[in-house]
Amino acid sequence: TTDIKPLPGGDIKNADFDAYVTAQSQNYKWLPDALLYRYLRAYGTRVNILLGDAKSAKDLGTHFGDDLYENEVNYLIEYEFAMSVEDILWRRSKLGLHISAETKIKLEQFMAKQNLAA
Repeated sequence: TTDIKPLPGGDIKNADFDAYVTAQSQNYKWLPDALLYRYLRAYGTRVNILLGDAKSAKDLGTHFGDDLYENEVNYLIEYEFAMSVEDILWRRSKLGLHISAETKIKLEQFMAKQNLAA
């Protein structure tokens, strides 16, 4: 249970999120602060999986708009079992609250090209 074991990504040392943000901002200096903060809030220590070996925004893959990148989509598919645009935008991330229709369309097109459910 989560009262004994943290959720995936929630194993932040001493549960000190602010210190974790500070440390990760040094590791990912190239990432805009707002995007890094969103990633850390959403994925915690799994941010290292999501970002992988990325050294710049170009390494995050396709940019769909509104700070949604291919790396995050792929992470959600592989590690959080997202199977559709709705899974990605609503069930797994709640990004649907903040993105434009254009970003959603680009994501739908990407998912269709990948033979994933749009």
